[in-house]
Amino acid sequence: MRIRELSEEDLDQAVCLERECFGSQAWSGQALLDAVRNENALYLAAFETCAPADPASTDPAPANLAPVNSAPEKPASGNPAPEPPVSEAPVLAGCCGVWISFEEGEIMNVAVRKEYRRKGVAGKLMKELLSRAEKRGAARFILEVREGNLPAIRLYESLGFLHAGRRRNFYSDPAEDALIMIKEI
Repeated sequence: MRIRELSEEDLDQAVCLERECFGSQAWSGQALLDAVRNENALYLAAFETCAPADPASTDPAPANLAPVNSAPEKPASGNPAPEPPVSEAPVLAGCCGVWISFEEGEIMNVAVRKEYRRKGVAGKLMKELLSRAEKRGAARFILEVREGNLPAIRLYESLGFLHAGRRRNFYSDPAEDALIMIKEI
């Protein structure tokens, strides 16, 4: 995985990721573009060059691969079937952002593509984001998280965030309270 600042060239993938993760509350392409261009914002992106293996699969070999000792299938023409092309284009696995105002950093978005969840992507992104934001002067961080998003809450707690309050009905679609979490450096 490679982590770097989100760029304008990444916005198409970032908009798709936002929609996948946040539905009707996703940021628009324009909002993300404004964030990328804003000197007080820092957005990071994690890229992978291949899709992760499906952890739910119990089949030791994918269905499209022949066993090691078998000959490749030949079509009626007698020539081996061509190999499918392999894409090495980087895939946006996740992104996150912070807006920095004086010594405070407000974590705005943490989004990870479904197939990359529970693989450490969010943790790596957040650690890098906090480190870079601290170098820019942030000494305190704040974020909101859906109260039902237990994996995210546990991640933030593992990074040193503490519960500081609640915002009633902060989220919609579905309606849910937000927990406010803070971290002091």
